[in-house]
Amino acid sequence: MPKNDNLPVVEPNQPQPEQPAKVETKKAAKEPKLEQAVPVKDAGIDMFLLEKLFPDARDVFRSSSLPDPNTDCLVALDTNALLLPYSVGKDDLKSLGDVYSKIAGESRLFLPERVAREFIKHRDRKLAEMVQAIGDVKSRINIGQARISPLLEGLDAHDSLAKASEDLAAARKAYVAALEGLSSQIRSWRGNDPVTSLYASLFGTDQLIGPVGSQAALEAELAYRFRNKVPPGYKDGGKPDGGIGDFAIWKALLNLGQTKKKDLIFVTGEEKADWFIRMGGESVYPRPELVDEYRRASGGCTIRLSSLHDLLREMAAPDDLVAEVKAAEISANTAVLQASASSPVGAFASSSHTSLPVQKLTFDYSTNDGKITINFLGKSFDLSFSKASDVNIHLYRSGTTKRIARVKEMVVNLPTFIDAQETSSRVYTVQLGEGFLVENNTGDVLAGRIIAIQDDSRGADRDEVTFCYSVFERGERILVP
Repeated sequence: MPKNDNLPVVEPNQPQPEQPAKVETKKAAKEPKLEQAVPVKDAGIDMFLLEKLFPDARDVFRSSSLPDPNTDCLVALDTNALLLPYSVGKDDLKSLGDVYSKIAGESRLFLPERVAREFIKHRDRKLAEMVQAIGDVKSRINIGQARISPLLEGLDAHDSLAKASEDLAAARKAYVAALEGLSSQIRSWRGNDPVTSLYASLFGTDQLIGPVGSQAALEAELAYRFRNKVPPGYKDGGKPDGGIGDFAIWKALLNLGQTKKKDLIFVTGEEKADWFIRMGGESVYPRPELVDEYRRASGGCTIRLSSLHDLLREMAAPDDLVAEVKAAEISANTAVLQASASSPVGAFASSSHTSLPVQKLTFDYSTNDGKITINFLGKSFDLSFSKASDVNIHLYRSGTTKRIARVKEMVVNLPTFIDAQETSSRVYTVQLGEGFLVENNTGDVLAGRIIAIQDDSRGADRDEVTFCYSVFERGERILVP
């Protein structure tokens, strides 16, 4: 949407004029299968998409059971699962390695080549975060010299204090030296950190799988799938790589199924709507298009999408490991956006509320169970959204949120208080243009207003909510932006 000095206005997409159909002079070729199709460039929406996604109508009535990781099924790992061990302890890493080694020893553990490449892209950032955390600890250690009146010199207690101060300074020096040594050791790693070393022992050439087909053919199929919103990956079209990541991983999994003809468990933290059917902010079922496509590629086998902690629990891993991994997955799946108070939104900063730093945020509510944490002006707020339509959205009370409210009738420059609103429900449906209030556990209030909603089930490219907001301290009069 172009920038404007006025409040953003949501306008419906203007219909594009239909292009005249081209006259085909040759006999049309037989329509290829989806995985073999090289679609015509700039072709429109495929009217027979369902026939390609579910070519055998009888299969839609077939039931399937979830693969058990303790049986002869295959196990493949996604990038987020591969990076997760950087958030667990040494003992947990060893226990996780034992589980992976057991599966690998049975020739059942595999890794898409794209996952390996994405891992190396993000690994050093994980290590850099460790170095940064150590630096933060070091910067917080500040032991100043005690300033005591000279009149107290010579007293026994004063001498004891001076000795304790010297000991404390020496301890600080030793502690800082230990921190710097730890930081230096992390910096010295060159592909030999504990996590990478574990994976080097697990994944050789035989365990790495890639997609079948030339790059040109894959790009053409990706364009077709994006245009027709064929899962997975069509929600990633705005990424710098053009959104090919999930598609490349999926094609590798199809190749694995076609080669091995076995059930597959894909271990992933992915929760977007192009992988799962979602309801109420939760991932309920894998997309049926994925289940059917894998079934056809593998000759009738089943695919299951599983979290890492569920896989570990079912394989009787130690309870401490399961709990630690589950906590790490929850943390990784919670979007924490740091909103900078130094960059107010011009459209709103120029309004009558010039004293308030107002922000604008766009969030893909099909990710992270629809949950987002906003840190603003030193205050934290947990918000949770789920799909309603393209003109309203569900707002839930979640996390540390104490109360939420829907502000149905807003009057410009008229202050309000959260106590003046209806706050008894755990969920409210907020209309486009309406305001909402979120009170955290310390009594601070985030006041927001919905300014745009996108719903991918109603023709939009993705599920997104855009809102402007400002933050008010406990007891302060509230102006909804």
